Amino acid sequence: MSATTFAHWPGANVDMMGLQWHTISAIVPSLSHFTNGATGNVTVDATTFQAECGLIRNSELSYTPKLNSNQFGDYVVEPLVSGWEQTKKWQARLIFPYQDQLLVTEMSEFFPGSTIVFIIPTSIDIDDSLKSATVQHMNWEYQQDLLFAPIISTVLDAYLIACNIYVQHHTATVDMETGQLLALLPPLVRPPSNWKGCTAPKGNNTWDVWSPGNQHSLSYQKWFISPFRSGAMHPIKVCMTRGGATCYGLSLLELYFMKEIGLDVVLDEQASRPPPPSGPKKVLCSRRQFEHSLSKILASLLWTGAKLGSDAGGFDPTQGSTVVSRQVIKWHLNINSWPLAVALTASLAMLILSICMSGDMLCRQKDGMPIDSAGVLQIIWLTNRLRVLKEKTS
Repeated sequence: MSATTFAHWPGANVDMMGLQWHTISAIVPSLSHFTNGATGNVTVDATTFQAECGLIRNSELSYTPKLNSNQFGDYVVEPLVSGWEQTKKWQARLIFPYQDQLLVTEMSEFFPGSTIVFIIPTSIDIDDSLKSATVQHMNWEYQQDLLFAPIISTVLDAYLIACNIYVQHHTATVDMETGQLLALLPPLVRPPSNWKGCTAPKGNNTWDVWSPGNQHSLSYQKWFISPFRSGAMHPIKVCMTRGGATCYGLSLLELYFMKEIGLDVVLDEQASRPPPPSGPKKVLCSRRQFEHSLSKILASLLWTGAKLGSDAGGFDPTQGSTVVSRQVIKWHLNINSWPLAVALTASLAMLILSICMSGDMLCRQKDGMPIDSAGVLQIIWLTNRLRVLKEKTS
């Protein structure tokens, strides 16, 4: 029989930049485990996100802040990153996060294709050579919440992490009742745990979902940045100085991502004006955990968008059909071989015993006298039956 299918992957006509990412990104961190009323296992087509992340070398992309310039500095982007023909330099403002926090940065636009860039001032478990090649020295400014308080500047080391996003198609076996993934073919490749330098995207790395509706601009190819930068925001902003130029907000999706990778940030009124960084930094999680958490969030975004539908700010799932087969067991016979073998052995033993006993009786009747003795009862019985004996005894 046939069944209707719904693909939670956007069709070619879905305008990804037109989705209400503010609503979708607010739902993803609070997703619970959904169950189904059906039972059994089902084999379906599946699409997975896979992130490949690495540290950007400061020789390929750098930002040099200027003191007392309202967070302005100089960008230098090399062709290895941008794909341009020559090195580009320009001045721009960069608001980077506080120690042990994370932000999706506008540097993502420097990379062609499906690449997202994070800036994160934490410690990373890497060797000294990779550290010196990738560390970014950021100017961190702090001002006490007092009138005419001076701005205190210090240098804060940070890293830029670039993640290339890939899509892979699979055949999945799913438990319909619990929604648990039982098998995936081809299986996912388990990435290494150690951090490395970032690499250029593999292959063409272009998908129809990155440029739906024949929109081929870079902003449409990078729709997955919008839920982080333009999604639902936490109401409290973090400000380093009294001026608004140093304030930045954290989206709910960025807070959720930080929690997934072990940087649990709790914002309150006091957190809006953090003290100068002091003490050792937290160590960033492994590359494997970072990539897994990012891939899960991207998949959750599309799943939520399909569940909401176009009327609620998402998109309508693509409808299709498939053939479903069902096995029905009418009769079922269970045979236990051990009791059957014991019963057969006992039956054969009784058969042999009965043959032996009946054979012995036949032999005795053939070779011996019919009556081998005569007692009182036998004599009385014979006398009453035979007239000759009865006359002789009377």
